[in-house]
Amino acid sequence: FMQHETDIGRLCVGIVIGIVAGEISSFIYLSLFYVFGIRPKRAEKQSLKPFARVAMPIAASSYVTSILHTVENVLIPYCLALFGNDRAESLAQFGLIRGMVIPIVFFPFAFLSSLVSILIPEISRLNTRVDKTARDARIERVLFLAFVFSTAVGGVFFFFPEEIAVLLYKDAAAAPFLRLIALVTPFMYVETIADGLLKSIGEQVYTLKTSIINSVCRIVIIYLLVPRAGAMGYTYLLIASNTFAFLTCMIRIRKKSAVRFFPMQSMVLPLAVTVALALLCRRLLGLLSFLPSGAAVVAVIGVFVLAYFGFCGILLKKRGVFNGH
Repeated sequence: FMQHETDIGRLCVGIVIGIVAGEISSFIYLSLFYVFGIRPKRAEKQSLKPFARVAMPIAASSYVTSILHTVENVLIPYCLALFGNDRAESLAQFGLIRGMVIPIVFFPFAFLSSLVSILIPEISRLNTRVDKTARDARIERVLFLAFVFSTAVGGVFFFFPEEIAVLLYKDAAAAPFLRLIALVTPFMYVETIADGLLKSIGEQVYTLKTSIINSVCRIVIIYLLVPRAGAMGYTYLLIASNTFAFLTCMIRIRKKSAVRFFPMQSMVLPLAVTVALALLCRRLLGLLSFLPSGAAVVAVIGVFVLAYFGFCGILLKKRGVFNGH
């Protein structure tokens, strides 16, 4: 309805209205599904303590993280202004990273999260068993899949940042930031998955603590670094913060399970394949100059994806990621 609207304020209001309408629709749908679909006819009385023990840390983590992120989002434009930009330019740079780069980076994550969201309840069920062998095997497969998938995504963003930015936004301004954040895209993806895995095995209190520590450190570093380094300093902060979160999650999983890591198969080999294919695809992009630029970029990325996952599919099958046992 607002495709021809040019007023920024009205466009923002339209976006907010759309988000609110979507949330209300989702709530109504799920409520109806529960009432008429899955609610038991005779609900047995159960103690709320086991549920509260799980739900309270997760809820607290969401609330605290939301508050700290709000502080962070308010502080960043202020610190960018101290770097030497006026307020409008500071907000523009902040919007460039949070509104353009980050959505691009996390868009492919939807495909991975859909699969993992199916596996995490299964891991929670297996966690109730005395023998944790099956649980650890599932965790190992999920992490392996996350590494393989995220390495390809990071490679695409690192080797084709200008092309992707121009294709999506008709402007290459986001390309330098996209290339930098691409370096830690695997860490960002795997950390998000690992956080969910930790919660599925009862480590929600630990994730709450690390989330608070990470957020507080981010705020302090924003206050100290961004006024001196500007938007690029904020990008470096994102890299450091996500690396820290990745390491804390992986160390905790290693401590609380018997999960085995195979760096050669899950990291080195996918990275080598990514680099080799990306370099070949860049050459291919030059050969497709007779096509419209957007079509050439889509075609080349499509070739990369097919070739990469064709190769890694063999690796995934060999590792038993798609097996049910």
